[in-house]
Amino acid sequence: IQSYEMTFNSHELSESDLGKDASVLIMELNKGFQSTNLGIQCKSIAQFPSVLEKYPFPVVINSILLKVTQIFCDG
Repeated sequence: IQSYEMTFNSHELSESDLGKDASVLIMELNKGFQSTNLGIQCKSIAQFPSVLEKYPFPVVINSILLKVTQIFCDG
């Protein structure tokens, strides 16, 4: 069983670094969503609030919410 952990850097980042960091976190969330293990899928969903607090950008929020919508529609 693979474990997906999201880590956050505590130091200040430039805007381009924030974009790269957000992209990596979104990719990690996608890996969790695509897992066949329900526990990993639930863990990915539970990590939304911390990701949205750290990256309150419309592009990040839209990307995550579209993915969640797709997951719930596909069942």
